[in-house]
Amino acid sequence: MKSVFGRKRRGQTRTGADWRSRLVALTLTGALALAGVVQPVLTPSVAFASNHTARITGDDGVLLRAKPSFGGEVLDALAEGTTVELRIDEADTVLDPDGATRWWPIRVHGQDGWVAGYFLDTAIAPAGESATRERPADPTMVPEDGPPPAAPERASVPQGATARVDDPEGVNLRAEPSTDSEVLAPLAAGTIVELRLDETDTVVKGNVRWWPVRVYGEDGWIAGEYLADDAEPGEAPPPATEREPVAEQPARDPVTFRTGQYVAADASDGLNIRAEGAPGAAPVGFVAGGEIVQVMDGPAGFENSINGWYLITTGDVTGYVDGDLLRAAEQPAPPAEVEAAPTPPRQAATFGAGDIVSPADGDGLNIRADASTDGEVVASLAPDAVIEIVGEAAYDGEGNVWYPVVADELTGYAAGAFLVAAAARPVPTEAPPPPAPVQGTATGTFMMPVDGYTFTQPYGCSPYAFEPWNGNLGCNFHNGIDLAAPSYTPIVASDGGIVKYAGWCDCGLGYYVEIDHGNGFGTVYGHMAEMPYVATGQAVNQGDVVGPMGSTGISTGPHVHFMLKLNGSTIDPLGYVG
Repeated sequence: MKSVFGRKRRGQTRTGADWRSRLVALTLTGALALAGVVQPVLTPSVAFASNHTARITGDDGVLLRAKPSFGGEVLDALAEGTTVELRIDEADTVLDPDGATRWWPIRVHGQDGWVAGYFLDTAIAPAGESATRERPADPTMVPEDGPPPAAPERASVPQGATARVDDPEGVNLRAEPSTDSEVLAPLAAGTIVELRLDETDTVVKGNVRWWPVRVYGEDGWIAGEYLADDAEPGEAPPPATEREPVAEQPARDPVTFRTGQYVAADASDGLNIRAEGAPGAAPVGFVAGGEIVQVMDGPAGFENSINGWYLITTGDVTGYVDGDLLRAAEQPAPPAEVEAAPTPPRQAATFGAGDIVSPADGDGLNIRADASTDGEVVASLAPDAVIEIVGEAAYDGEGNVWYPVVADELTGYAAGAFLVAAAARPVPTEAPPPPAPVQGTATGTFMMPVDGYTFTQPYGCSPYAFEPWNGNLGCNFHNGIDLAAPSYTPIVASDGGIVKYAGWCDCGLGYYVEIDHGNGFGTVYGHMAEMPYVATGQAVNQGDVVGPMGSTGISTGPHVHFMLKLNGSTIDPLGYVG
């Protein structure tokens, strides 16, 4: 059977924060719409006409913050009833990450800031108009997809009929048709209540219809969404004497704390902030003993709590705490303005860009990365250093003058107190070019005689029978290294010297060149493709081309047989070439 009492939200935890945050934003939008300021359409970015006002509500007032965040800097404490200007023609409202708070941009006492929408009331006229215009008694909530729905029709229920509490979590019987009114008793799921429609009508507030009921002999109100009209026919509500379910509940004082009130943790060791209003909910933060926080909504439930669970915020964390562990507290005063420290007098700047200076004493001078004695030392200059000022003076926190400088290609800052004027920087003279090497002079170092080679055979014992036999070692011996490359690859002198021989040899080297380097060393380059490019007695420098790579003589392919001699005996070239 379809309920006539209202839409049922089964399996959904009810929190005042969910409704309050949405209702505040919608109430402000709806009230401004009624004033002819804006069409009543809910959107994150609403363009309002300028110069409209609202009023601060809540007995404890509210803090004006520099940013739309509970962690924002506190600019001022605004008392209840303070009239503020809405800056919604300049900035959009901002939904807090807690999902329950919408921040509104305002201007008050010539200062711009933000306040939580919980503490704003639009029931005053725009600036310059009469403030006696009445606010609608209960602005209808604006749905996200259109204009406010018409109030639901009154259900056709016979006088004296009964209904049943149809929420698994039960429902609160309230003294007035409002979630802010006093809780008379908690009613368990399935409790039968009598509808007092013969005495008073239902009341619509927002999109909620409240029903007048009588249970256990006590009159009160219940939101229709938590009632069902399918009680068993003829079933009577419990008499006034049958209040055992209520008697089993712990005795509770009236609601202790109000929305917007400041409270403190009454437990010396602090208390946990939880994700939901229940002792087993996940902790999301902590309130230290005596720490002052602000109530955002509640109570959201009474599980294991006499005063109930309240939604609070520390400024950084928003969540639920047990009201039994809270006590009333005074609103914290805004932070006192700290007087700015007087600016120290600055030293006079005696130098400018382009001036040449020197250290003022005989101890030299430190060049720093920043204009401060705390800056890293990037160089220490000698007492006779010549320094150039390259920019405008800078000052440290104590008013000392510093100059951007360059000295010996090093840049940084020098303290003005340690500088004196100096003669103009001497014009640097170009260093004379190094003398050209004498043709045929050895450098004393050796280079590989060919580029792009493949190393094919090392110096020493050889597996090849055509290599000469070395009786001392007992093996065929290779007295050089072989470097292979394509035919006619240039072969260059490994070091400077005089060509000792250039031509053909029947010794197996074919066309070859031998160079005497004049320092006890000599080099041989064998198997050239044709007659060498240099002649006997010719002076060559290191890197000069002496002939083309080939495969003449006893050879297995194009390569150079490179020998290195010291005082007439061959040695391994790999120990000497760079």
